[in-house]
Amino acid sequence: SAPMANRIQRAWVDLKLVRGSDGGVLSAVAAAIRTTKDFYRQALSMDFPPDVQAVLERQAESISDSYDQICTLRDMRGRAA
Repeated sequence: SAPMANRIQRAWVDLKLVRGSDGGVLSAVAAAIRTTKDFYRQALSMDFPPDVQAVLERQAESISDSYDQICTLRDMRGRAA
């Protein structure tokens, strides 16, 4: 939605002001996603009902894909600098 896109854009600008560059922002985002991946890794080692486990696995895969994309963007920015 437009309001959500506006909030995301504003957050990106705020992060750039704090971190100083797109690469810095991407590094900060990668670190946050890495922390989330660790959380899911721990959660997946617990004994949940199969339906909950399936949801956690799908979410963990999505987070892992996002992490890979952010790292690729960060690395591309680093080479372009």
